[in-house]
Amino acid sequence: MGGVASIPTDPSRKVQVISAGYSRTGTVSMSMALAKLVDGPVLHGGTQILTRDDDYCSTWIKAYEAREAGDKEQTLKLVRKATAGFVATADLPPSDFIPEMMELYPEAKVVLVRRDPVKWWNSIATLTGRTTPWWLSVIVAPFPGWRYIPAFASVYSRSTLRLAGLDAKNASPIELIEKGGPRKSPALYSNHLLTITCSQTF
Repeated sequence: MGGVASIPTDPSRKVQVISAGYSRTGTVSMSMALAKLVDGPVLHGGTQILTRDDDYCSTWIKAYEAREAGDKEQTLKLVRKATAGFVATADLPPSDFIPEMMELYPEAKVVLVRRDPVKWWNSIATLTGRTTPWWLSVIVAPFPGWRYIPAFASVYSRSTLRLAGLDAKNASPIELIEKGGPRKSPALYSNHLLTITCSQTF
């Protein structure tokens, strides 16, 4: 993570910690800390998407599509494939699949990293503004992995709003932070959840 994607070498290792905060809530710092604390490869979603191959990136896109189609078995199969061998996860896409992750790794601990909603919104808006222009798909098409960025931006947006029970017209940063992500299904991880606040990030 942090510019170099972790690659698992032992597929039998299981996810022990799930960092459930949205992007721009210190996910890289959390990944680096978990790599030392849990002693193994950590799946930082953003780094994986930017540096892995087409097969890996398309696995997550297919997982989103399977979930939207209501195919739970296929969704779990794809999430397991994408997370096999990692000891911890952070950032999207894994944080978009908390119920599925908890079903696959019921002993995993969930760390929900929160951030001031307005500061988070300002930060994430800058990032999403760079991943949603209409011409981006043309520019990144020749590059493995990167060519999936526009598709990820689309499924992230739909998923985030769905998890929060909102639509694009009435979404607000406070509601996304309070209602989205792991807060949508607390019964799944009530005995596994640690909440911390991120006060210093960009």
